[in-house]
Amino acid sequence: MTLLVDPALVSASAGVDTVAAGVVGSGTLGATPVMSAVLPPGVDSTSVMAQQMVLVHAASALQMLGQFTGQRMLFAAAKDLSAGVFSATEAANAAAAGLGV
Repeated sequence: MTLLVDPALVSASAGVDTVAAGVVGSGTLGATPVMSAVLPPGVDSTSVMAQQMVLVHAASALQMLGQFTGQRMLFAAAKDLSAGVFSATEAANAAAAGLGV
């Protein structure tokens, strides 16, 4: 059974992942100041504790978004590498077939 792979489509898919990583990354950078600028509603200990809880949650969300952005970029790089290797392999196979090897 032969699997058909179109390197151009794989590379285009990598481009989609790259764009998605850029969109999520820029959104994360844009949201960072807003998510980090939480002020307590009062000066009592409960308000300060609520602020700290919100800031910890914001830091966790920003870390997760950063990891997601990096993962999408690595996935795009893997797809591009895969498309290049497949193209090179197919070229080598075609050359070998042309030589009758």
